Amino acid sequence: MALNYACLWKHWGIPGLILILLIAANITSADVSISNSYYTSGGESHENVVLHNMVYSNDASVFGDSYSASSNANTANQSETSKFSDTADSSSWQGPQAYGLQAKGFINMGYSRSLSGGSVLSSSLNYNMETKALPGALQIDYHNSQSSYNDNIYNLVNNKYAGTLISYGSVVFISGEGTSNGIAPSSFNDTMSYVFSGKDCKMDSYMLEDSGTNPVDYLWKTFLSQGSSLAITGINLSYSDNNTKEVGIKGTSSILDDKFSPIYMRYVLT
Repeated sequence: MALNYACLWKHWGIPGLILILLIAANITSADVSISNSYYTSGGESHENVVLHNMVYSNDASVFGDSYSASSNANTANQSETSKFSDTADSSSWQGPQAYGLQAKGFINMGYSRSLSGGSVLSSSLNYNMETKALPGALQIDYHNSQSSYNDNIYNLVNNKYAGTLISYGSVVFISGEGTSNGIAPSSFNDTMSYVFSGKDCKMDSYMLEDSGTNPVDYLWKTFLSQGSSLAITGINLSYSDNNTKEVGIKGTSSILDDKFSPIYMRYVLT
């Protein structure tokens, strides 16, 4: 099943023209694909959304040489796991940008997105998810002409995760935070890869509980702060050492020595 709509408008010298489109979908039993495209004389964006067991809405408007769109998605039925992805490629006179989020295997999921374009590209993603005994996975991506970011988070069992991606021109902020639910054995793997101005780093964080009666209480955070000439990225990890079987952070980089830490790691790329 697929739904497609496009927001198409070109500047013909008519000031004050506004175009607003709204789409809503309640998807429970089948995968649905939705394509959204936005055009102005200042740039364009092409977005693809895939839904399963999600309630989704999107509205868009175009005014002059700029456009904006906002969307929301939430799990429709918590008795079934949800799947959701949102990927977009955009361009403006500043150059290309792209973002993506793909998530599956969650009993509860919430997502919101705003996207605007014209002379400056801007995007904002907020998401939160929860898993139980069946593992969930999500992936966050961001690319522009200067950098490439990928956070692959998987083997998520009995935990919650929330994150944010904000970009405005060449400035990018990405953060994520995961916690155990504290009531059952839990695990996560988080592999974060980043390239900035030809220099790269990679960090693998992981936690696996051993058998025992006291579930591990943990918190892990990832972050990226990127400007035009400097980027800082890292992972923080804290946990109660009750039944941890494997836990830690491993890091590699093209400009620095390999690292290992049980709780904290940071890379600065210039």
